[in-house]
Amino acid sequence: MNKDDLQYLFLFYISIVAGYIDRKIEKRKHKQVYGATVGVIFAYVLCGQEIVYPLLNILVNTSIIINGEKKKCHLQSFIFTFSFLYISRIYSLSSFTNILLMSTTLRMVGVACEVNSDYLKDTEEEVKTQQPKKLDKITFSDIALYGMNYIGLLGAPYYTYSVFEDYLNLPFRRYHDWKNLCFYKLICSTAIMSLYVIVENLWPLSYVATEEFHSTKTILYRIWYVYPTAYSFIFRVWNAFVLFDCCCCMTGLGVYPRFTKPKCGYGPTVRIDEMISLKNEDDLKKQIYSFSTIKNVNIMMFHTTLGFGEAIKQWNTTIQYWLYTFIYKKVHIEFLKKPATMFVSSYWHGLHFGYFASLFFSTVILFVDKRWQLLLDGKKSFNIQLLMQMAKFHLLYNCTISFLLKERDIILQYQKSTYYNSMIIFIFFSVLLIIVKRRKV
Repeated sequence: MNKDDLQYLFLFYISIVAGYIDRKIEKRKHKQVYGATVGVIFAYVLCGQEIVYPLLNILVNTSIIINGEKKKCHLQSFIFTFSFLYISRIYSLSSFTNILLMSTTLRMVGVACEVNSDYLKDTEEEVKTQQPKKLDKITFSDIALYGMNYIGLLGAPYYTYSVFEDYLNLPFRRYHDWKNLCFYKLICSTAIMSLYVIVENLWPLSYVATEEFHSTKTILYRIWYVYPTAYSFIFRVWNAFVLFDCCCCMTGLGVYPRFTKPKCGYGPTVRIDEMISLKNEDDLKKQIYSFSTIKNVNIMMFHTTLGFGEAIKQWNTTIQYWLYTFIYKKVHIEFLKKPATMFVSSYWHGLHFGYFASLFFSTVILFVDKRWQLLLDGKKSFNIQLLMQMAKFHLLYNCTISFLLKERDIILQYQKSTYYNSMIIFIFFSVLLIIVKRRKV
């Protein structure tokens, strides 16, 4: 691991310690100020003077939401934030500053959309029932302190402002079994980090860009190399997700009674009135609690589910919730929904050829994969399942290596040295799909 990785990892562990202190704070305002103060300290340690970028992102967006028209604030926030992302990246900001900009972008656009949705919903309801609005009392400080809160600021999970409000106001954080859960996740993190260090040292990504790799290694080795490099990335990000989860478990952010069937990124979906009415300490202690709201990955389902699309759905799920809710559902032209979502995702990650290439290729693969799943639904023999799994992983990991290499020349050099095998596999399955569909007709 390099110096940046160690510094980042150190702050993960500090955030867990900060979460332990957070548990002791009861007053809402004190929790808000404490969380934002820790967030600012983290940001300054990572970014130095570049902290001005995420702070400016938060302050301008907060002004838009508070002072602008609620009917249009989500569009104004989106336009400003993604324009600001582009302008900021022109100045070659550090990777840490980019991460904080990405995180605050999700929060600010997300809360703007929440305020807009609440305004539209309540405008309709008030005509019929004269019910008061939920977020009409949201203040400048509420949004700004949410935007800079340390929980999830270093990358994930994304959580809505409503979930943040529940964390401040509801009592569940005092009653879930956080000790055993945090201990388990720290053990998992240690194992994952050990695997990451081993794989990264044996098969570093940087080796792909060397002359030795392309001139002395066989084509089979070069094709195979996507697997250890992809798993190095998986272990690295998976460990971050586990530590993020640990911080949330420590603080109680995202914890809800299981009977509310909490949804990833969103929170409780059913029996909400019953949840809010839980006040008795004995009743609170009896509840089974769930952290599904902030769960970012299902690693078992990622590896075992059939289909490219189903595998992707198991990874970085809170960010996918944001993309689905605030991008995919907002695009009203059906055939543009997925391309628009993938474009925003690529743009959000950074202005690199590899990001756009990998996510664009993923969109095309998803199109073909969905039609294969519909065609083979309920008719998958073991051999077909095995073939689909092999194709899924190979295409997925080829997308991953393009994502990681970033630069166009390095990506094209690698693809050329492996005879564009992933493209050939994709074309084969696309042509085969057409043939099979015609035969069925």
